[in-house]
Amino acid sequence: MRKGFIKLIFIVMLLFTLIGCERGNIENKNVESLHITYKKGLPTEDSPGFMEFMKSIFENSSDITLANLDGVYIVARSDKDGFRYFQYTKDQLKDVYQPLFSASDISQELYHLREKNNFEQIGIKIENEADYHLPNIYLKRGNIIEIETKFGMEKVDLAVELNERDLIGAKEVYFKVKAVSEKTVVIQIDNLVGGETNRETYYLFIQQDLSGYHLLRSTELYSTLESEELNNYLDIFPLVDLSGRYAYVLKQTIFDKKENKVIKLKENDVLSKDGKYVYINGNSEELSNGVQRIQSVENYVKQNEIYETEFNLDFNEIAEILKLKTSGISIAKVNYFNEDFIVLRLFYKGKVVGSAGATNAIIDLQNSKDNPTIYLIDLGIE
Repeated sequence: MRKGFIKLIFIVMLLFTLIGCERGNIENKNVESLHITYKKGLPTEDSPGFMEFMKSIFENSSDITLANLDGVYIVARSDKDGFRYFQYTKDQLKDVYQPLFSASDISQELYHLREKNNFEQIGIKIENEADYHLPNIYLKRGNIIEIETKFGMEKVDLAVELNERDLIGAKEVYFKVKAVSEKTVVIQIDNLVGGETNRETYYLFIQQDLSGYHLLRSTELYSTLESEELNNYLDIFPLVDLSGRYAYVLKQTIFDKKENKVIKLKENDVLSKDGKYVYINGNSEELSNGVQRIQSVENYVKQNEIYETEFNLDFNEIAEILKLKTSGISIAKVNYFNEDFIVLRLFYKGKVVGSAGATNAIIDLQNSKDNPTIYLIDLGIE
C-alpha cells in the first residue's frame, strides 16, 4: 500500500513537472517565434486600418465624429465660424488620400493634401438633424443655452445652474456636441473668460425627450459617474467588451458598469481610439526595444497576462534597413493606436552628436496579430 502511494505521488509530481516544462516551452516559443516583416514605404494597398488612420490625419481638430452609418460619417464642427453638422462618405475620404500611393515624395504630398482638403467642403451639410438624433443648440445672451430636439426645446441658464458669476455676460463661452444617441446628448461647454490657460470645462448631459438633464464640471465627471447620478445617461458611453460590462468614457478612462467604478489606465499605458485595447507601456517617454504587448480592456482590468497580440520591435534593425548612422534611438512614441493599426514616430541620435534622422513606423496587425508588417516611411507627422 505504501509503495503504491509513493508511486502515485511520483507520477503526479512527474506530470506537474512535464506540464510546467511544456508550458514554459510554449511561452518561450511564443516570444522567440515573433517575427516582423519590415518594408520601406507606404502599404501598397488600401485597407480599413489605413483609412481610419488617414481620417485621423485629415480631420479638423474641432471635428467630432458622432456616428459612422455604413460608411457615412456624421460630424459636428464648432469653431470661429459657428456650430454645424455635416456628413461625408468613406469613398470621399479615400479620394482625398489616394494620391499618396503614387507620390514620389510622400511627406510633401501629405502636407499639400492636408493643406487643400477639408472634409466639410467635400461633404454635405446636414439639414434634417432630427433624422440623426442631432440637437440644434443656441447660445443666447446671458449664457442661456437652448437645446432643441424633435421632442421640443429646453433652456439651461448656465450661470444659475453653475452658480458662476464669472459666466454672467461672458463672451468667451463655447460649446460642442461630444456624443449623441437615441436617448442622450452630451454637450461640452468651455468658459474662456479667464483665458485659455484658465479654461473651465463643463459637461451637460440631457435626455433626447427633454425629461431631464445634468450639468457638471469636467473635474466632477468621474465622481458623479460613481455616485450613480448619471445612470440615466450611461447609454451614451460606447461598450468596449462583448459582455457589455465596460464602457469607454474619455481618453484614458473606462467605466465598470457592474462595479460602478471608474478605471483609469496606468500612466505609461495607452488606450486605443475605439477604447477597446490597451498598449502596455505605450505612453512611456521612450518605447522599449523588444516585445510589445496589447491587451483587451477586459483582460487589462482583470490584470492577467492574456494578450491580444505580442510583437517584436527592433530599433537597431530599423536603423540598419534605413541605413542610418546612429548611436541609438532618441525618441520613440505612439502617434496613433486603434485596434489593429499602430503608427509610431522614431527619432535617432547621430553617431556622435545631432540627429541621424527620423521615420514613422506603420504597424499593420490586420492580417497577423503576432507577426505584423511594419512599413517604414517618414510621413512628417510628429
